[in-house]
Amino acid sequence: MQPAPSALSPGVPLRRRRLVRRVTIALCVVLLSLVAGAAIDAWAGRALTPRGLMIGDMSVGRLDRRSFASFLGTLQGRYDNTSITVKLSDRSAVLNGRDVGLEVDRSQLTQRAFSAGRTGNSVARVSSYLRSVTRGSTLSVPVDLDEDRLRLALRDLDAKFPDRPTDPTLLFVESQWIIEPGKPGQVSDTTNAAANITRRMQQDPGAVIVEVERILMPSNYRETELQSLITAASSATDAPLVVQAATSTVTVDPPRLRRSVDARVNGLKVAIRLTDGALNSVLTQLRSADRPPTDARFVADTVATDDPDSGPTFSVGIVPSTPGSRCCAEDSARRIEAALSTGQRKTVVLDSVAVQPEVTTEKLDKLKISEPVGTFTTKHAPGETRVKNIHRIADMLRGIVIEPGATFSVNDTIGPRSKDNGFFSAGVIDQGIFKEDFGGGISQFATTMFNAAFFAGLDLVEYQSHSLYIPRYPYGREATLSFPSPDLKIANNTPYGVMIWPTYTDRSITVTLLSTRYVTGTVVGQRKIANRSCTAVYTERQRTYVDGRSERDTVEALYRPGEGRDCDGNLTPAAQALEQERAARAKAREAARAKKQAQARAAEATPKPPVASEPSSNETSG
Repeated sequence: MQPAPSALSPGVPLRRRRLVRRVTIALCVVLLSLVAGAAIDAWAGRALTPRGLMIGDMSVGRLDRRSFASFLGTLQGRYDNTSITVKLSDRSAVLNGRDVGLEVDRSQLTQRAFSAGRTGNSVARVSSYLRSVTRGSTLSVPVDLDEDRLRLALRDLDAKFPDRPTDPTLLFVESQWIIEPGKPGQVSDTTNAAANITRRMQQDPGAVIVEVERILMPSNYRETELQSLITAASSATDAPLVVQAATSTVTVDPPRLRRSVDARVNGLKVAIRLTDGALNSVLTQLRSADRPPTDARFVADTVATDDPDSGPTFSVGIVPSTPGSRCCAEDSARRIEAALSTGQRKTVVLDSVAVQPEVTTEKLDKLKISEPVGTFTTKHAPGETRVKNIHRIADMLRGIVIEPGATFSVNDTIGPRSKDNGFFSAGVIDQGIFKEDFGGGISQFATTMFNAAFFAGLDLVEYQSHSLYIPRYPYGREATLSFPSPDLKIANNTPYGVMIWPTYTDRSITVTLLSTRYVTGTVVGQRKIANRSCTAVYTERQRTYVDGRSERDTVEALYRPGEGRDCDGNLTPAAQALEQERAARAKAREAARAKKQAQARAAEATPKPPVASEPSSNETSG
């Protein structure tokens, strides 16, 4: 019997032989391509994840290691925020992955991702490569869960059940420690719950609902163990507790210590801590050694000059800031508890906490305050009550710093002028009428400071002139104050700090503004315009900057025609009220005088009784 001819034998038709040859070549090419692709993919596995790789619902194919590490951060974020609903009997609690310490095992997942389909023999690798090309592959996520954090998260839920177990309790009764044994009870099976959550999370970081069973927790303390707990409590409180912080020391003697502790059983150990009240008492006593920080501050000393007309010159310095300290560090309670619980202590040393000043030397140094940039002086009569108010506001504002870009308000800084605030009653102008009120005279300080700012080139944000011109002030270039308005507000339009430094004598007040020269103001003109019966005064200022720029602005004043008159020449409401009050007082005086005169006339018209004669000198007694 002849063997069957092969597809390529001469006896087979030529067309069929060609077809078979082409198919064979194509299969060989495909096979070689798969082998080459698998080989290239295996080599690329050192740097890229396989194509078509999925982790959960996220595609992570062809990622390099840096990109994959970034993906792991995103993945961990999803697990942190995953909603976990825990059902315990008829109660439930909603947690998230962060609450229970859900962590992606990044090292394991990275190793699995970059080796997926790239291990085993050649056939297995080719098969894995073909599968990745056609339909991809999916990896589960290795995750770990912190069972202790899960137990802590379920503590409030467990506490709602009346049958929970209790630990033994230590009590100090009649000069000795006694122990009340604990009792068994039901608790959440956190071990099984952790396993269920982990298993669900390995597939998808989506929201999960987990049923948690309650299991019996027996009381496992033997009599000898309970007695050892009593011994430990006695040892921990039979010596004084000495606590030290910085230079302050507090000693709590044993009798007081036993009344001030809370002893709890923790496994086979005793955890002894001061009660909240006792701990606060100890820390309060230790705070006697607290040292508050001191802020840095500027000082300016007057430098004598030979030119009496040059104005004051100052030497500006900085008093450095110093840090402070306070009792006590956050671990203080833990340190005291550790010392009490071990029973082996000498002195518990607590750390103090450094307290930094709000205003540091470095901050003031950056303000570059070094020289006078604007100064002005006004004079007054000595010894008047209003001078006390001028000195009071000068003392309150000395050393105030206007930071670059900030706006300073006199009223916001000083507050209401009152006796409690150190001010006296003196002359003021109220609605065009001279009267007396607390703080009278401080408008002279306002005018002095206004002019110092004017010549320093600062922005005059808010001001108001006196309604009546007072000759001791520059005409049309002055300001008044009241509370809450009018106010004096000055903006620092320079890149440096500006410090207010008032000085005074018994006859004058001077305000000097200290900074670094940036701009200078000068008067370049003034004009007066009649405003009905009032006079409007406009003073033009030129501001010249150190870089050569210059600009002009105008300050304004409006003066009434006289006391109590408005711009129409009529009496103001305050003046009318004053006139009415004066008329009423005059009328009352006239009525009193008429009444007195009438009483005198009535007395003259009344007959006088006879006057008895004087007895003779030789009259004798009967």
